[in-house]
Order: sequence, then C-alpha cells, then structure tokens
Amino acid sequence: DKVLARLHILEGLMTAFLNIDEVIEIIRTEEKPKTELMSRFALSDRQAEAILDLKLRHLAKLEEVKIRGEQDDLSLERDKLELTLGSERRMSTLMKKEIQEAAELYGDDRRSPVVERGESKALSEKDLIPSEAVTVVLSEKGWARVAKGHDIDAQGLNYRSGDSYKGAAKGKSNQ
Repeated sequence: DKVLARLHILEGLMTAFLNIDEVIEIIRTEEKPKTELMSRFALSDRQAEAILDLKLRHLAKLEEVKIRGEQDDLSLERDKLELTLGSERRMSTLMKKEIQEAAELYGDDRRSPVVERGESKALSEKDLIPSEAVTVVLSEKGWARVAKGHDIDAQGLNYRSGDSYKGAAKGKSNQ
C-alpha cells in the first residue's frame, strides 16, 4: 500500500514537473489552487496536496530522471510484492527464509535444561479435601454438629431447647 501510494504521488509530481510553468501560474493567481490543479491536470486530492506542500524550488530541482528513476524502482518493487502476495508457494518460501535468517541471527544453545519428570496422576476427591482436626458432637435428640479442632467444650455448647449433650468423637475432616 505504501509503494502504491508513493507511486500515485510521484505521478502527480511528474505531471507538475512537466507543466511547471503552468503549475506556478495556477498557484500564484488562483484563489483555490488545489481545485484548479485537480481539474486542469486530472489530479487526485492527494496528488494536488503533495504538489502544494512541495516547495517550488524543490519541484524545480527535481529532475525528470530522478522522478522516473524512483518510479521505476517502486514499480519493480510493486511487481515483486504483488507476485509474492499472489502465490502461496512464494509466500511460504519467503516466510521460511525469514524464519531461518532470524534463527541464525538470534538462535543459540538452550539456556535452561530440559528435565524429564514422572508421569502425572489423576487426583481423587479424597486427595483434594483438606485434612483438619474436627470434633463431631451428638445431642440427645439426634442432632449432629461439627466443630474445628479437638479442644472443644462439647458439653458447654448451646443446644436447642429441651436438648442436651449426648456424646462426641474426635477425628479428621476427610474421614
């Protein structure tokens, strides 16, 4: 896209160079030189803008040979790019070449060792449950509750009205 945009602008500059006296006259006399340049020389908005942004001494210094040379170079580059972009094989070759160049430039020996580990094993639900000390308390009416730790005063706990302590067992949360 950049090559095509530059070629487009160069075409406008070439038109201005070949008609430099008329372009200078338009710039000097016209109130809106951009629209006059566009209509008289069939230029696009970008081309007219490039001509108006260019200092006149640069336009006069630009030689037809230089403009033609840059146009030829860019045309060759455009053709090469279009040929590459139009062929999957050429794109693959280009990518392969660029990757190899990057590997040569940045590649070096491995900096960290490759360590072989044992095979991973699936975890069971039991392995995922934490193992904490708990005390299970049973009331006279059959209600059970669990409290963390083994230092629980099971008889001093609050029970529902008419209910009281019956027994307690110490264990682990995964039992």
